[in-house]
Amino acid sequence: MKLGYEDDGEEVPILTKNVKVHGLSTFGGALAIISTILGGGIVGLPYAVYLLGLPLGIVLNLLVDYISYESGMMYMSLRSIMPNQPNSLY
Repeated sequence: MKLGYEDDGEEVPILTKNVKVHGLSTFGGALAIISTILGGGIVGLPYAVYLLGLPLGIVLNLLVDYISYESGMMYMSLRSIMPNQPNSLY
């Protein structure tokens, strides 16, 4: 009865010698991050409102909406004063 691995002297072929490794592009990576954040938010928001109750959940949702709006307005105002006026953060 053999227990474990015994070396029989044969070489194991390397399977990854001529294989190209494909990664995400910058755009693909950004989409992956955005989908992760949105997916977590879609699952987490109903649970957060369930834990907080409906009145406090609505108030905190409005607070997050306001903060998102203000951060978007800050981005737009800073974009307009930059010399090159970029269309994106890249």
